[in-house]
Amino acid sequence: MPEKPNNFWLELKRRKVIRVIIGYAAASYVILELISIIAEPFSLPEWTLRLVFILLCTGFIITVILSWIYDVTPDGLKKTTPTASVKEQAGKQRKQKPKVSDIVISLLLVAVIALAYPRIFNKNKSDPDEMSWTHSIAVLPFADMSPEKDQEFFCDGMAEEIINALTNVDKLRVIARTSAFSFKGKNIDVRTIGNELGVANLLEGSVRKSGDQLRVTAQLVRTSDGAHLWSEQYNRDLTDVFAIQEEIALSVVEQLKMKLLDQEEERITMRLTDNLEAHQKYLRGRHILNRRRKEDIYTSIDYFKQALELDSLYVMGYIGLADAYALLPSYAAVPEDEAYPLARAAISKALEINDRVGEAYASLGWIRMLADWDWEGAEEAFRKAVSLNPGYATAYHWYGYLYMTMGKMDKSLSMVNKALELDPLSPVINRVIGDVYYSSHKYDEAISPLQKTLELEPCMPFAHLNLSLCYLQKSMYDEAFEEITREKQCRENPITGEYVLGLIHVKMGEIDKAREILQELENKNIKGSGTAQLCFALGENEKGFKILEEMYENHDVWVIFIHSYPWFDNVRSLPRFQDLIKKIGLD
Repeated sequence: MPEKPNNFWLELKRRKVIRVIIGYAAASYVILELISIIAEPFSLPEWTLRLVFILLCTGFIITVILSWIYDVTPDGLKKTTPTASVKEQAGKQRKQKPKVSDIVISLLLVAVIALAYPRIFNKNKSDPDEMSWTHSIAVLPFADMSPEKDQEFFCDGMAEEIINALTNVDKLRVIARTSAFSFKGKNIDVRTIGNELGVANLLEGSVRKSGDQLRVTAQLVRTSDGAHLWSEQYNRDLTDVFAIQEEIALSVVEQLKMKLLDQEEERITMRLTDNLEAHQKYLRGRHILNRRRKEDIYTSIDYFKQALELDSLYVMGYIGLADAYALLPSYAAVPEDEAYPLARAAISKALEINDRVGEAYASLGWIRMLADWDWEGAEEAFRKAVSLNPGYATAYHWYGYLYMTMGKMDKSLSMVNKALELDPLSPVINRVIGDVYYSSHKYDEAISPLQKTLELEPCMPFAHLNLSLCYLQKSMYDEAFEEITREKQCRENPITGEYVLGLIHVKMGEIDKAREILQELENKNIKGSGTAQLCFALGENEKGFKILEEMYENHDVWVIFIHSYPWFDNVRSLPRFQDLIKKIGLD
């Protein structure tokens, strides 16, 4: 019995089957590589590579059978003659070591299989969140071609609505409005825009509005060479604007050769309002809310309310209100017990109207995190949000903040980097990237995104402050002073960031100056987490813990971030600090 495997191997070699297998496998790999290279330039369907692989596998079986039966000789193709001496050959070679050629052939076969496997099976499965370069797009603001040139916001709204529709396609990476619209009014080559945003395709267009008549032109352009892949012109009544947006979105998906799931097409064509003016009010409010300044938050609330006056069942209006109310305690110092009930009521109404909108679950997760300290509930809501709308950058941004709060820094970085991939020129998302790196004690990595934030928005709240803290950790005192001074200049309240000046003095050894700042903060009854950080830095642990415990009793939103702030490192292991972490539910 032991002779049989060896006999079979010898017969395979005699009939040259092994050589045929190696040659066929090598040729197959070359063919698959060639298909992979030409697939994008020739716009081949996504399934082409796998179809060729199946055909090659089928041909492999046929080739092996034929190579066993026939042999190629100088006289042509002849049937291989059976041998009676195989057993005798086996006896002679049984005690011999394997030949080098046998080993080389085996290694070559293994290498070809190893190289081919990831090319075929792992192309789109190595990471469930990874999206093909080919399936990436930015929608630029549509140009206003109207005679009076007074339809700019209408044009922006149309482009933004197409963005929102496309984000519902799971495998399509769609750049968010903030980044795509940063090129508005600039005469920049499509290749440059593609490189800046990291996308393979751009959708651009124009709108001409005359009375109740619309002429909308859209065209899809490949960024690598500027080639036009598709274009269409729509001449419709103004009341058909939502239908035009849906048709453009569906045409883009078709041109990119993507197959829509039923639920994806349903979400693309799902209309949340038929009131164009209500929709425009919402878009104005959302755009202003993204600036994150106190006055802007209140202005956005007014726009969301106006949208709801025009359509009381417009779910996005309630979602906008919920987001704005939830941001008030952090950016406008509004008491939590005043702002959060309004946020809860707004998001409850939104979900009552429509529970299939991803943005609503993102807002729900944010409120559960900030207002309820319900970490599991927040994670569940964020998971639902990215499931319903995989292209919504804000959902990943807030999801990342949740993980940072929980001290899960690797997961936090993964989420906020996903948000950055979808919205690379967003000031707030770049700032959050810096926040997470800072909280991870990666100060060098934190500096670049914070600087990028300030290039995009020079007075982005907390950006100068966090950059100052990074410089401080690196003992770059002049730079730290400069950044915290700029933060104070940008903010209404000059006391903002005063504790950072105290921390700078502590690290420089100027303890008396730091104590003066702490005394000033106490005199003004400033008892936030920043003041607590300064207390701990000065060794005033009892004062620091009293502030944190009072923040916990008052359900102060800023106390939930103490799990990750570096300036709490010197007290993090103390039982009193750990008890506070457990009370918050972050243990």
